[in-house]
Parts: sequence; structure tokens; C-alpha cells
Amino acid sequence: AGASDVPQGNLNPNPDTDNDGTVSYQFQSADNGTVSLRLANASADELTVLATDLSDGQQGRSGPVQFLENAFVIESADTNALDIVAERDHDFVVRAMRRDDATGECGVVPDYDGPIELKAWLSRTSNDPGGAPPELDGGAGALVPGNTQPPSDNLTLNFMEGTASFVLGTSDVGQYRLNLLDDTSGVVVDAAGNPLPVAGTGDRWTVRPDRFSLAVTGNPGASTASGDRFRAAGEPFELVLSALG
Repeated sequence: AGASDVPQGNLNPNPDTDNDGTVSYQFQSADNGTVSLRLANASADELTVLATDLSDGQQGRSGPVQFLENAFVIESADTNALDIVAERDHDFVVRAMRRDDATGECGVVPDYDGPIELKAWLSRTSNDPGGAPPELDGGAGALVPGNTQPPSDNLTLNFMEGTASFVLGTSDVGQYRLNLLDDTSGVVVDAAGNPLPVAGTGDRWTVRPDRFSLAVTGNPGASTASGDRFRAAGEPFELVLSALG
């Protein structure tokens, strides 16, 4: 948890290790309405977290949370973290991770080294306005991802011992997640040597405008009482609000 959202209330049970799918948390005033809780899962699953206020029934539901034995982890490497602004470039990293059968711990897959071809696409949320998609540039040319899984590889990332960098270039606001899939390289194999797919889905990205511009249509901009009249009191006039990058 960050310094501002360390839980001050009571988690019951704590720790919750009974694997029954439920746990309760009693907020305290010191929480200021926000806490961070750690979710761990020992098996490869896709879970959804549902939070319910027991006093009034209000609910909130997360997007899919994936626990995979082999996965791509997509993280921000930008100084602004996940504060993504339209018409700016933002730095991200991809880490190829796998679970060690002996220790149960996850670590980077160093065999991901050199150029690896992947499939990349977006999953837009219900709040996405459907604007222009971003560009992804891993150093081998920019890609504009679509909204469905492509039939063939469309993005090349240059990995160095399990880690690769790319730049997200945005030209419009939006809200979406990035999906990556490697089902062609054969870097990760099972015990019989058969290739295993490696996939990953990033955090929900909300791309916002940098600022807003407010203009009044037909305003003569008079600076003194003798200047040109704009409108009489009570007359309607037009305001134009523009989102800027």
C-alpha cells in the first residue's frame, strides 16, 4: 500500500487464508475512504473482485484479475506513472514472468532475449468514447492496435533477459487495457517441449486531456466601458469548451 492508503481499519479474518472467496473490512475515519489490500492466489485463475457496502448495498466490481503461471506483466516506467495525458508519449515496460515449479515463486524469464513478435490489441471499457487509438513503439516501428485479437503477430518488442520497453503515444482521450499474446515464439515450453502461450493484460489506462480551453463566441473583448457591446444582460451566448493535449 502507498503511504496514503495503508489500512487503518480491521480485516476479518486477518490474514484471510481460508480460500472461501469472502473477507470483510471495517473502515476507520483515518482511512479517508481509501485502502489498499494485497490479493494473492496460488493457482492459475482469472478472478473478479466484488466490493459490497453491507450498510446500503452499494457495490463495485473490478476488471478481470489474472493469475497465470506464464504471463506478461505490463507496467509504467514513466515519471508520471499512470497519469496518461493525450498527445504525449509515455514509457512502459513488459516483463515475461513464469512460476518456478520447485519454489512456487515467480521470476523473469531470461530466455526472452532479442526481438520477439507478439499479438497486441486493446480492450476498451464501457466509458471509452471510441476515439483515435494510441500507437505502440517498441523500437521496430509504430503499431496502431485494434480492438480485437489480430490473426497474426503485429508488434515486435526487443527483450533483454526477460524485459522489454515500449512507448505509448496518444493522440486522443480514451479508456482501455492493452493485451499482449505470444503464441508463436516457442520460448516457453512444457515438460514435453511443446510451446506454451504467454499472455498478459495491462492495467486500465485512462487517457485524459492536459487542459481545457474556454472561448466565448463573438466576444469583442472590450476592455473599457466605451468598447463594443457584446450582449445585453439576460441574452444567451455561446461558450466553446475544448480539451487540449
